[in-house]
Formats: sequence, C-alpha cells, structure tokens
Amino acid sequence: NPDAWSVLHRQARSHGEPFVSEVGSMRDEIVAFVTGLIGAAAREAHSDPALADRDVAGLAQALVGAAESLAGWANDTPDVSAREAAATLMNFAWAGLENLMHARPWTPPAA
Repeated sequence: NPDAWSVLHRQARSHGEPFVSEVGSMRDEIVAFVTGLIGAAAREAHSDPALADRDVAGLAQALVGAAESLAGWANDTPDVSAREAAATLMNFAWAGLENLMHARPWTPPAA
C-alpha cells in the first residue's frame, strides 16, 4: 500500500519518537526473518561453509535496504505496480544469491 509505505518510511522517521523506534523495530524483525531465510537456503544448498553468519546478516541487511529503496522508487514512479517492483527485486537478488548458494561468490580482481 503506497500510503502506508509513505507513513512508515517517510513521515514516521521525521516525526521522532515513538514512531522512529517502532519503524526501527519493524525493520529489525524483517531483517531477522530475511537472515533466517538466507541462512536456511545456504544450509539447504550445502553452500560454502565459509559463508559466515556475519556474511548472511550483511546480505539480509543489503536485501532489505534494496527492497526499501525500490519501494520508495516505485511509489514515486507513475505506473509501477507492486508486482513489477517485486519482480525487479527478485531479478536483482536472485542472480547474486543463486551464485552464493552454489559457492560462486564475487571476488574483486587482483590488483
């Protein structure tokens, strides 16, 4: 719902407490859930055991942040449906996470 998104992520943060704490708590819950999903997928795929909990937590933060940014963009862009925005996020995340689950992480080129 675009109006709810606007209240939660734009207006609530600028109105101070208790809204800031509530939005932060909700985000923490979402990140924890996504962390669990990524961790479970990594275990199920028997991915590289070097994929540490810290890496999984970082991936969850990145994915949730990308979703928040995409939702803001979709609300500001005429004629972008929720379905289209969700497909965009899945296309963005799927390729990278799939590579990680198959132990093919990106590494920077040698200097």
